[in-house]
Amino acid sequence: MHYTGTGVSVQEAEDVLVETAEQFPFSLVVWNDEVNTFDWVIQSLIEVCGHTEEQAEQCALIIHFNGKYAVKKVRSPT
Repeated sequence: MHYTGTGVSVQEAEDVLVETAEQFPFSLVVWNDEVNTFDWVIQSLIEVCGHTEEQAEQCALIIHFNGKYAVKKVRSPT
């Protein structure tokens, strides 16, 4: 709006907040340890994450060499 009755121009701005559903990603991180065997880790990734055998084997190797790996990323439901 513009008001010019006094010779001064005033402009008002209106902020409109729009609610958006934020997506928070979550990761299931598997850490390397000296307790669990490769076979157990591979079988667990197949059962828990729904990985194929090949995917589970690759994840197990990454975990072994890097110390940890985010084997599954999930977004929260809106």
